[in-house]
Formats: sequence, C-alpha cells, structure tokens
Amino acid sequence: MKVRRYVYPHLGGLDLGVLRIRGHGLGNLLFPWARATIAARDHNLIPINPTWPQLKPGHFMRGESDYRTYRNLFRTTPDSVTGLHKLWLLCTAVRESEFALQKFPQERRNRSSIVQFAGMDQMFEPFLEEHAFLKKKLLEIVLPEHTKGMEGDHVGGIGIHVRRGDFCIANRSVDITWYCEVVEELKRKLGKNVRFNVFTDGTSEELAPLLKKPDVQMYSFGSSIADLLALSCSGLLVGSAGSTFSMWAGYLGQMPAVWPRHKIHEKGNVPKLLYNQPLAECEWMPEMEMKSDFIVQARKHIRSNPVNT
Repeated sequence: MKVRRYVYPHLGGLDLGVLRIRGHGLGNLLFPWARATIAARDHNLIPINPTWPQLKPGHFMRGESDYRTYRNLFRTTPDSVTGLHKLWLLCTAVRESEFALQKFPQERRNRSSIVQFAGMDQMFEPFLEEHAFLKKKLLEIVLPEHTKGMEGDHVGGIGIHVRRGDFCIANRSVDITWYCEVVEELKRKLGKNVRFNVFTDGTSEELAPLLKKPDVQMYSFGSSIADLLALSCSGLLVGSAGSTFSMWAGYLGQMPAVWPRHKIHEKGNVPKLLYNQPLAECEWMPEMEMKSDFIVQARKHIRSNPVNT
C-alpha cells in the first residue's frame, strides 16, 4: 500500500466526519481551512474535504435568523478525499499537527498520515499576503447560488456589518448608535450621495435607528457565505469589533475599513488586513477625527461605483 500524506482542516467541535456537534461561526472556520489549503499547495499534500455541516442547539433555542448549520454551502473538489475513504482515513491514519509540518516538512512515515490544522492562532498573519489565492480557492468550493450577491447595486458601496446574535449574549456587540454615528461621519467626509448596505444577523427591529437613516438599506442573500462574499465586494467596509466575519470580508475584498474602538482590541486584536495599504484601515469613535489619509483611500475605492457618484 502506497504511503501518502494528507491534510485536513479540523473545524472544531465533535467531528463525526459527516457532521460536527457544536462549533464556531463561519469566519472562525475559515482560518484552519485557509492554512490547510496553503499547506496542500506548498507541500503537495492530498486534501481531505472539511466537515462543514454542524449542529449548534443554542442557535435553534434562541430562534436566531441563521442556525449556522453550514449545510449546502460548499461543494467538494475533484482532488479532495470524501465519503467512506475520508471516514476510513480519519479513523485509521496517524495524525500530525501543523506545527510538525513546519519543523519536518519532508518527514516520511511507514504508514499514511494526516497533517491536521485547527484553531485560529495568529489569525491572518500566516497568510496575510495570500488573499488572491484564497479567494480563488474559496470561490471554487462555494456553490454557485451563493455567489449571486457578488453582483448588484450594492457592489462598490459602503458595506456595514452589524454583528448581533450570540455577541449580544456575551456582551460583545457594538451599540447601534456607533453605526449611526459612523454613517453621519462618512457622509460628512465623502458626500451625501453615498449609500450604505447593511449585512447583519440581527433583526430590523434591533437595527431600527440605523435603518431609518436615508440611504441605508439592509441586504441578505440567503446564507452566511453568500452575505460574506457580497460584503467583500464593498468599496468600503464598516466592520463589527471582534467579528471574524467582518474581518474575512475585509481580507477578501482588500477595501478600506473602519472599525470601532472596543475593549477586545486591548488584547492586540485590532484587524490589520491590508498589508500593502495600512493607512486604509482605522479605528474610530465619535469623539475622534477620521484621518485624512484614510478618507483619501476611501474615496479611491468608492468613487468607481456609479451608484456613489
């Protein structure tokens, strides 16, 4: 039997091979997927298809708008291991950590092994400059019906991500008044004709003060990955503090971004996603002046959209 080396992104929770019990939100899941995808390319490893579907009872009990089961979002690629072969390997093959791969990239075993990637340590740092490659690979596995949000009158506008759901329970959500204030500030700096496109897991009632403002509209394309891809097509991003969903939209889209100054950022968690345009990201609070360098970058990105001219 030929000895092979595989790569597998373990997405968290109790992984049964066809379903995971409990787990994280989509943004968190994309970190091990990204590192595993790059390792497969760089080390010629055979990818094992991730276990995307998950069951989180809490989302059902709270009646949230998105149960985050992540079913029917992704397809398998011809080069990935699936089905019974996947289950057999997960049960029998030797597991290695991704850190062992870094230390011993050419290690050979007398039996097949799986290099396993898990968690979101260092977040975007290991693949900060790989956004074009990872966006291409992500679009290869997303089912076509979830990419329709990458076209439309919202593209190139100002995308706002308002994170609610379990963030409210954990007291991590940003007050809706901050989003109202940043809309007014951006109108003052960029002109009154700009449009704001809101993506959220909250309800219209929760977002009422924001949605009542002129030129603010709520969008949804039916799934978490569809909304993330649509948000990534914004000309400017208003992100939600601590949300990896916001961060992935910014990373894939490489657009200027405004982030709220938040207590979680005290741990060094401020997103730095534009490796070649650091001046295009800023933290902002109402008492602060929005930096002129940031406004220059913002104008460059949103002026190309006919809706905003």
